[in-house]
Amino acid sequence: MKQRLSAFFGAMLCMVPLSSVHAQQSGTEAQLLSQFAWSEPVEGWGGFSAIAIGEDGQQITLISDRGTYVQGTVQRDAQGEIFDVELTTQGALRASTGDVPTNLRFIDAEGIAVRPDGRIAVSFERTHRVMLFDRLDGVPNHLNRDPFRALQNNSGLEALAVDLEGRLLAIPERSGTLERPFPVWRLEGTEWVHRFDVPRLPPYLVSGAEVGPDGRLYILERHFTGFSFGTRVRSFAMGNGLSDERLVIPAQFGLADNAEGIDLWRDGDGRLRLILIADDNFNFFQRSLISEFVLD
Repeated sequence: MKQRLSAFFGAMLCMVPLSSVHAQQSGTEAQLLSQFAWSEPVEGWGGFSAIAIGEDGQQITLISDRGTYVQGTVQRDAQGEIFDVELTTQGALRASTGDVPTNLRFIDAEGIAVRPDGRIAVSFERTHRVMLFDRLDGVPNHLNRDPFRALQNNSGLEALAVDLEGRLLAIPERSGTLERPFPVWRLEGTEWVHRFDVPRLPPYLVSGAEVGPDGRLYILERHFTGFSFGTRVRSFAMGNGLSDERLVIPAQFGLADNAEGIDLWRDGDGRLRLILIADDNFNFFQRSLISEFVLD
């Protein structure tokens, strides 16, 4: 009961409305434009842990940690702020056998990345792997999973991204120890290569990642105190390693609920926009909250 009450009051704190937030580091500023709590009368709705948004900022895909997906069309007002999302498609992710698994070991999807050829990669934890779909309602193919077999249970491939050259990047939620950076594996051909490391700044853990149109790697991080969820976003230039670390959104509690998914797009005015999705943990007192920021 004590843990449930802590989660309840934490969620209440996360639901405090915010009109704007600013973060500056090396000339970067993130301003909260809009938030929308998406809810549909659909069985099993919620648990969304990853988001992908189209280049036009209209079409979105959400992945649930219960092995389902939904797709929708974002409705925006004259200022470009989100006021609604129209559900267009929903379904269950299939295994490589074509079956729809139900065991939590096999359906805990955490990351999504859309490759330039339109194929969609989804990462899973517990049974750590990355699956590649031609279509989300189709039968996927396994990608090499050898480097991921030793990852911690329920702390595996939390983040999946694709760089400007179409190469997949995979990052676990935990690194193993507080002093160890988070490894970033890059898919090169058919092999995952440990190419980068993200500096770990406890107590925050990785919950999502994406490479923006600007070519920078954006890392979404989360911390739960037992009373509230904290959200932080850092970005890095990618070369032979990661450099030029920038604090895009500083650590804040009550900002975006339990934010787990991140994506970026560029609007018609050339502004870079960052969008987050929150996992409601299938609790009635949390929300599938979509938060969108503009970076100037």
